[in-house]
Order: sequence, then structure tokens, then C-alpha cells
Amino acid sequence: MRRLGAWLATICLGGSFLVLGVRTGPEEDPDPRPTVQPAARLPGLPATRAPRLDYAVLYDPDVVREPAAAHHPWRVGSGSGEEWRFEDALGFVPEDGGQAVSPLAISDDGRRLAYLRRSDRALVVRDLAGGTAERISTSVYRPGDESWNVELGFQGDGELLFVWSAGAGAS
Repeated sequence: MRRLGAWLATICLGGSFLVLGVRTGPEEDPDPRPTVQPAARLPGLPATRAPRLDYAVLYDPDVVREPAAAHHPWRVGSGSGEEWRFEDALGFVPEDGGQAVSPLAISDDGRRLAYLRRSDRALVVRDLAGGTAERISTSVYRPGDESWNVELGFQGDGELLFVWSAGAGAS
């Protein structure tokens, strides 16, 4: 019985040393700030023979977001990790300071880009390989609209483009 008591005491003592040996430190940030170079320093998206795109984000780590985000360039990229600056499309930040959003869509094959053109607010579909930009509509966005409520989406490889605006209804 003594042996059992000594053995249990050894286990308990060893366990307490193990617990004391666990290092407690400051809690790590669960959402660390990404290390991303500012979009302004990225090369511009080529006018012709642009690569296949996989994503587009309206994000710049060095810029404090405010409702004037229409002046911020887009960051577009491919699955290979290459990124480019794209300044032709509008970008919006809701007045409540929420998530930066904008109507921009990439076709499933990554060869077409649909967006609201910054210069005239027209809906444009750009063929990335050929560089042509076809004006589709001018009635999607009107000044004063809550423009972040405009949604764009391609069906498949870009043969069909769906446009929905909360202010104007389905188009």
C-alpha cells in the first residue's frame, strides 16, 4: 500500500511540474493584419493579353477606409500568386464603415471581368485576353443609389451576366 501511495505521489508531483512548465503568454491575435503590399505599388493589369484572374478585392492595408472608397484601386490576382492593380472599376464602402464592396465579377474561366466603370458609371464587360471593354448598360448605377447593393454574377464561362440592384429590382 505504501508503494502505491508513493507511486501516486510521484505521478501527482510530476503532473504539477508539467502544469507549471506550461508557458502562459499574451493571447495571440486571432486575425493578424495581413502583410500585403499596397495596391498602388502593384503593376497595372495589362490592357491586352491579361492573365486568367481568380480573385479581385477592394483592400489596401495602408488606407483607412472611408465612404470615399471609389478612389481606391482594386487588387486582382491569379492562382499563381501574381497580383495587379485595376483602377477602372468603382469601389464602395457603406456609410456605416462596413465591409468594402463593389459590383465586380469574374467569369468562371477567369477570362472576363464585369464592373461599373469609374469614368461614366456604365456597366462594362472586359475581355481580358483581347482587351476589349463592351459597354452593356448605363442604368445600373445612378448617383445617390446605395451602390454596394448592386450585384453582378456570371453564369459559367461568361456567356450570361446577371445584374441585380436592390434599388432598381432585377435587371
